[in-house]
Amino acid sequence: MSTEVVKFYGVREMIGYLQNFEPAVYAQLRKDIRRIASPAVSAINSTVPKVSPFAGGRKDGFSNHGGRTAYTGAIGSLNITPFQRSRGPGSTTANLVAISATGRDKQYGFNIVDMAGRGTGRGRNPKSQTKPYYYKDGTRTHRLNGQGQAMIDRLGGRPSRYFYPAIEKQLPDIRRQVEKTIEDVAAEFNRRIGRM
Repeated sequence: MSTEVVKFYGVREMIGYLQNFEPAVYAQLRKDIRRIASPAVSAINSTVPKVSPFAGGRKDGFSNHGGRTAYTGAIGSLNITPFQRSRGPGSTTANLVAISATGRDKQYGFNIVDMAGRGTGRGRNPKSQTKPYYYKDGTRTHRLNGQGQAMIDRLGGRPSRYFYPAIEKQLPDIRRQVEKTIEDVAAEFNRRIGRM
């Protein structure tokens, strides 16, 4: 899965208060954030290729996979996750919005094509084998014969090839609008606290 997270600092306590004591305000906040970020999801669904770059086979030997690794395009999704923990002890970051894309019908082809080459690949050589992995009713390994690197070279570009470019232009405006929404809610939150 490819994911972009929009984070904000110092709002965790405010959101916790809204969830517990102002559920209507919290529900409206979620609704506003969903409206602001939804164009990015639309961009994913409209711009990610629906056909594999290897469809129909090619002279370089690559063809469209079937089964779990079939390329079925991608479907964008939006999750509002205010209490998802951030890394680091004592972090005050709230992950408010997670924009994701994964293969339709839970297929992995999009993830492979989009993110191939993200790892360093250090220590591997064409004659080495994979670590044992689960397959059907047992485990198996396979030889790393250089096809993975050849596929990465054939795809070109850096990971992410489709997901991030689809939403890149949307992100600054999403962050700006979400920040403004949070500031407005925080101002009202502070006014209410001041009256207590």
